[in-house]
Amino acid sequence: MIKYHLQCDQHHEFEAWFSTSSAYDDQRERGLVSCPICDSGAVSKLLSAPNLNSPKLRKTPEPQMPAPSATVTAPPQPMPQLNDEQAEMVGKAMKALKDLHKRVKTDFTNVGDKFAEEARKMHYGESEAKPIYGNTTKDEREELADEGIDVYELPDLPSEQ
Repeated sequence: MIKYHLQCDQHHEFEAWFSTSSAYDDQRERGLVSCPICDSGAVSKLLSAPNLNSPKLRKTPEPQMPAPSATVTAPPQPMPQLNDEQAEMVGKAMKALKDLHKRVKTDFTNVGDKFAEEARKMHYGESEAKPIYGNTTKDEREELADEGIDVYELPDLPSEQ
């Protein structure tokens, strides 16, 4: 999977996952890639650094830069007003995400912090394959990916306010 940092012609930035770089090109040409905020189909890739932090490629830890004495941040951007159709789409997406969370919690086994260990056992035939969920670190997810073990991150639900 490849994660691209994208931007629409209205300057909304977002990320999207594609199975290959050609899959992005194909979907974009067919008009299947659009901005989740304004639904614009005029989308382009932003410049991003490749992920070279694989344990197999890591030789020495990167030196830590001293913290700056002052941090300048852009002012927060106001949430765009959604029209009725967009609000309905967001509502449906939130319901689907809540339903997915509920299904995972009822139909999958929570293995907690032993997720990487259990996923490896199932992948290599050392234990019976079953649906599991749990916690991993970024390094563990990268190591699992290097071994060809598919792992999917379940997005967190926004806090209820």
